[in-house]
Amino acid sequence: RKRMSESASVPFRPCSNPDCGTMESETKKHLRCARCKTAVYCTPACQKKAWSSHKKHCVAPGTSAPKPTPPAAPAAPAEGATSEEQVGEAAAPAGDGDVELIEGGDALGGTFIDVAANNYQKALGIFVERDGETFSNRWNGMAVQGRMGVINVTFDAMKNHTIANDTGFRLNEEDYFKLCPEIAPPNRKFLAANPEAFLKLCKMVVKVSRKKCIEYMRKRRAELQDVTVEAGRSLQYHVVIGDEEAEGSLDFFAGVWRLLVAETLVCVFEAMVGRKAAEMEHMHTNPKVAAEAEKPDPVAPEVPVTDDQLD
Repeated sequence: RKRMSESASVPFRPCSNPDCGTMESETKKHLRCARCKTAVYCTPACQKKAWSSHKKHCVAPGTSAPKPTPPAAPAAPAEGATSEEQVGEAAAPAGDGDVELIEGGDALGGTFIDVAANNYQKALGIFVERDGETFSNRWNGMAVQGRMGVINVTFDAMKNHTIANDTGFRLNEEDYFKLCPEIAPPNRKFLAANPEAFLKLCKMVVKVSRKKCIEYMRKRRAELQDVTVEAGRSLQYHVVIGDEEAEGSLDFFAGVWRLLVAETLVCVFEAMVGRKAAEMEHMHTNPKVAAEAEKPDPVAPEVPVTDDQLD
């Protein structure tokens, strides 16, 4: 993160969290809000705690104050959501970041997350089309407790990996389930008790486009106000849903949702049909790799071949 100037002319300042007030010191400088360039915080936790009040007057230098946002109605519970229309009706906000973030995108690894999300959505589609019948026969033949066991093991493995990430992005458990109610405990019970619902959910997730998912996030604005995603190579950014004029983190949250839900469902298919998504050809390509592959191979200098070498 960028830190405040260590120039002696800059006085030490208190943390802008009204419940904290910790002063800077020579050895510990506060983090500065990337949008307004005025508020400073001693820790990301303080920034997050103060965001609900700070966002009302947090504006970039030279811009007008943010417009007040009318309260949004609470979203309907996602339990049993298995259609694209239900996903479209359950979502929320636009986004904008907090400390060190004005808008998301490439700086936060947004492109990488979108590529990974696309890859896992495609892998899920291949599983459904190629192995759907095999999956259904095995899945429907299991007792509810058996399906619940598979769901819990695979879903929890993905969740635990995400909350323990030390690069890319990370969420705590509460925010993980709030962002992705489709794979949260209440919906797990629904999927286990209704075997056909799992494949319906898979087919819906395959069809959710980036644009559709952004709308889903926007409609869930109020529900996601307190969700924070730590992002970046060193998790140096703390991304939150902001005002409706800032689209950066809205797009970022949509990519994270598509990746987490699609990859989690893929894990269930892998466990049930004995195939791995990593074996699919498209999983080994991304824009950077493809660009490198298109570069011509360096031309090696010609070496004369002698009769001795041919023998």
